[in-house]
Amino acid sequence: MYNLFKAIAYIHPGCIGYGAGVVKKCKLCGNENGHFFCYDCKHVLCQECRLKHDRIPALKTHTITASDVIDRSAYTSKSECTLHDQECSLYCSTCKTLTCTQCVTSSHKNHSFVDISAVASEARKSAENYIAKIKEKISNLSDMITKVKSCHMKKLGEEAEQVLFKIDCSSQDIQKIIDSQTDISKINVEDWQNLEKADVEVHLQGLEQMYKVHTKLCDELENMLREKHDKTFFLHFKNLKADCENLEEIPEEIDFKHIEEFDTNAFVHHVTAMIVKKFSMSDYGRTDELQDQIKDQKLELLALHERTEQKIKTIEAENTTLKRQLQQSHARIETLEKEKSDSKENIEHSEKRMKAVTEENKMLKHELEMSETRIKTVEEKNAIVKEKLER
Repeated sequence: MYNLFKAIAYIHPGCIGYGAGVVKKCKLCGNENGHFFCYDCKHVLCQECRLKHDRIPALKTHTITASDVIDRSAYTSKSECTLHDQECSLYCSTCKTLTCTQCVTSSHKNHSFVDISAVASEARKSAENYIAKIKEKISNLSDMITKVKSCHMKKLGEEAEQVLFKIDCSSQDIQKIIDSQTDISKINVEDWQNLEKADVEVHLQGLEQMYKVHTKLCDELENMLREKHDKTFFLHFKNLKADCENLEEIPEEIDFKHIEEFDTNAFVHHVTAMIVKKFSMSDYGRTDELQDQIKDQKLELLALHERTEQKIKTIEAENTTLKRQLQQSHARIETLEKEKSDSKENIEHSEKRMKAVTEENKMLKHELEMSETRIKTVEEKNAIVKEKLER
């Protein structure tokens, strides 16, 4: 069918500068009022020259139409026989090409011929079929473009916002865990400081009280030495002698207790454990739910595979563009299979993490018991301090 429309192209003098708003010259008289076009002569004609053209008997069968409604290719195509320089008026079905009347008895002898109008009618039907198919594809492309703009782009933004929101929430939760562990560490330091401070204050009060007693007794002895009367001095000294002999011995200097150095590794370990517990324990408890989801995903993959196979059968009848879509579908299937494999690996990883968290829980329980023991010790020390203060 391609040979039917193939022609020798040339620039027709009457269509130079042809376009919207351009006046076409009449081929015969040269006037710029060529309102008609003869398909057979390939000439632009004015009203007067068309009347002259129609009066010639040999030209009465020519097809004439308004020049402003024809396709530009009518100007630039030539359908004359290249061998005999005659108008091609027949179509050779054997060679599938246009021929002139002389070719019938020479190069196309004994070939089958049909009227050009019949072949053109068939070609018009083919063109209409192509138009229908192209319009259908245009409609599909329009729907796809609309879907991408209204759905995919929207989902892209929404999903990105959801992920960013989760990132912010996770960051805030982690910061809360760090702040909480920081407060606990600070409280431990403050509790130790308060406890040691209470012990030091009790010891200091004892020293100050002893200092007052010794200072007072020393002052009394010094005043007594100023007494000139022997009897009075002796009686007074006799009373103070017992106090001097009963003075308490100065206690040994207490040892200064240094606070334990801050254990950065332990702090990081506790924070990490709390983060793991916060973000992973919920997943460990959802193992059954994850397995159910994997089963559903398998069913969805099987259904998707069946739909894809059915789609492949349809795609095989389409053009190159649809074949590329088929390749994309195969790539999608491979991606889903990989995701299924990755899901299995994630389950195994989750089980390992569950064991690790179980061990971490045991360690935390042990630390809790140690903390309770320490609290009891602190309470006992507080009770001792209170008793000393009451004394």
